[in-house]
Amino acid sequence: MFKESLRSYTFVSVGLVMAKITGFATSVIIARNSTAEVFGVYTVFFTVYVISATVVDQLDNAMIISANSPGNAKGVNEYILPAVVAKLLIVTAFLVLASLSFAIDSMLFQASCMGVALGAISSLYNTKIAAFRARLDFRGVALRQPLPNLVVFVIALVFLWRLNHYEKDSVIVVYMASAIILSSIPIFSVLKDSTEEVTRALKRALRLLHAATPLIIYAAISLTGNRLDVLLASEFVTTSEIGYYGIAVRVSIIAAIFNGVLVTITLPSAPFALLSKFEFRQYLKKFLFLVCLQTSISLIVIMSTPLLVSILFGPYPNEVATLAALVIFQSMLLALSTPLVSLLQSARRNFDILLAAFVKLVSATILLILLVPKYGILGAAVGSILSAMIFFVCVGLQTSSLYRTLSADLGREKSKQEELQ
Repeated sequence: MFKESLRSYTFVSVGLVMAKITGFATSVIIARNSTAEVFGVYTVFFTVYVISATVVDQLDNAMIISANSPGNAKGVNEYILPAVVAKLLIVTAFLVLASLSFAIDSMLFQASCMGVALGAISSLYNTKIAAFRARLDFRGVALRQPLPNLVVFVIALVFLWRLNHYEKDSVIVVYMASAIILSSIPIFSVLKDSTEEVTRALKRALRLLHAATPLIIYAAISLTGNRLDVLLASEFVTTSEIGYYGIAVRVSIIAAIFNGVLVTITLPSAPFALLSKFEFRQYLKKFLFLVCLQTSISLIVIMSTPLLVSILFGPYPNEVATLAALVIFQSMLLALSTPLVSLLQSARRNFDILLAAFVKLVSATILLILLVPKYGILGAAVGSILSAMIFFVCVGLQTSSLYRTLSADLGREKSKQEELQ
């Protein structure tokens, strides 16, 4: 079982790496062929775009849970159409929001609203990937995972070939074109069905929205807390400084790729850690090894940041390398929290995870409000690190509590067995 799980997660890791590389290549092309101000608008847009897509993707997770629930004989195919219809309802609401945003003369606000709408539209494609996940076909997931970023990369190259450089509007149009292309297949599947089928799917879509609400709330809180630095800093610093910070975030992706693969490979053993105190301690030993390995990789990338910024993104101020080092440290802390969160999820301690995410969001808000007005974009990076540390401590304490509870439960079970004997 462990080997099968490890193989599945390795497939997903390969797909994730390919997706990250193509996404990183797109950001490099945009950064090298635009001004810092344009890249600042792109950073705000892309931050909201990712948050929106991930939040809407929680409908796919609800679909997988419903399709694979005990006693359900219908399979995942019965849930694909309701999931797409539910996403279309959200997309419609977000498109209305985006259209209203043009009444406000603020490029960053308009970019944020377009990010919300286009992120939701692009998530329509992910329903097909989720269907492969529900069928446990992780090779199919790995083959399709890089496609969205690959489409964006190709369209970005076409725009560069035609325009020679990127403006504020053209960057958003690149993602608009890719979102339309990727969403055309699931939208066509809705249009080709009869009105009666779509009506039935609409009822299931509403039930799916209800089931996905807790997942959506957690994802929204967690992701907003992770990237609140970009969203809040845009109110206090110039768009060019946001662009510098965006480049720093892109450099941190290099470390995040390695960290993400290492973490993903350890995840299959999380459910087994709850079987005994010995397995739990073995899992924690793997976690400590992961800490050492991830720290080493992050330090190597941190020491290479001036060279990486110069080679990949061109001549930018030295401040960008400093920001990149801080953002890499933050991403390392978030990556190290993932195995502990997986352990809590396996133990069905969803409230504890939600509480930790909420504490991180509140602490990030307070820290950024205190630091950004005084220290600018550097304050945003420091505030993000401190909030990531708080989240890491929270899940660490919750994991310690889980171990004590597990020890007590196993002790009682052992006592009952001895009494029966």
